[in-house]
Amino acid sequence: MAIMRVVQRILRTTVLALGMGFAVAPAQAATFTLNLTGSASGGAFGSFVFGGLQYDHWGMTVQGLGDPFIVQQGDEINATITLDGSFTITASVLYTFFDLQLGTIGLDFGPTSTSGSTSFFLGGNPGLTGTFGTDTSGVLINSSVWFPPDNGAITFDTVVSNFTITNLGAPVELSYAQIGYARVSNAVTAVPEPETYAMMLAGLGLLGFAARRRKQKTAEVAA
Repeated sequence: MAIMRVVQRILRTTVLALGMGFAVAPAQAATFTLNLTGSASGGAFGSFVFGGLQYDHWGMTVQGLGDPFIVQQGDEINATITLDGSFTITASVLYTFFDLQLGTIGLDFGPTSTSGSTSFFLGGNPGLTGTFGTDTSGVLINSSVWFPPDNGAITFDTVVSNFTITNLGAPVELSYAQIGYARVSNAVTAVPEPETYAMMLAGLGLLGFAARRRKQKTAEVAA
């Protein structure tokens, strides 16, 4: 009987320890596959000067995200964006910056970081590919930057954007997606660090399109 009581005590201790282990184990990273679409004639163009540099930029909300979904740090996102025709990013003098943004309208979820790649295709044929780690705030951005001689004109009808979320304070829900680029044609001052202009473009340039969509959504609800 004494032996049985010892065995039972050991079993109870083992089960309790396993239970505690499961309780504190981190959630397993997930992989999300997105098939997004857009119009080659859509989007909006603009330009601004910042830090002595001239930025010509374009951004477009893309469709196909489906229902909002929740992501967390460590998750991987594999997105294919297909346009209904070819689109050309004209050459820049200093560099060309292209990104995919994922976020939630009306929600700023603090500092974020990603690490991934961007690849262009035209008619199924591979074109330019770039890898980059992006630090920004308020949205998830996977971007790539091309310097001379790779910052010439880029013509494509499909973009593949694959990245891992390397920093995200808490799980967030994603409800919209957009793509965009910025090309720099006049270099008056020194080139900022990649992390600096990633955050700058998100804050000053391309996020303007999310704000416009937010206003449009508010107007639709009011109607």
